[in-house]
Amino acid sequence: MKDFNKSVVQINEQLFEQYSKLVQEITQARKDSRFSQDDCAEMIGVKRRTIIQFEKGSEYNFEVLVAMCSKFGITIDLFYECD
Repeated sequence: MKDFNKSVVQINEQLFEQYSKLVQEITQARKDSRFSQDDCAEMIGVKRRTIIQFEKGSEYNFEVLVAMCSKFGITIDLFYECD
């Protein structure tokens, strides 16, 4: 059971790292495209505060992640890099 718990923790750490990388990539794409957080919120139908929390990493929101990836043409292939 100890090895199983260790494996789960390692997977969670890898997923968190991959999620964080995607959020950074999305944030940079937003800035490069000169979209404001307000613009993005309106595009995907959420409040600006949701985008702010998403970009800060204080809110883990996979619906926002998928919507933003779709808007900026970013694939979520990074999740498949987890070992």
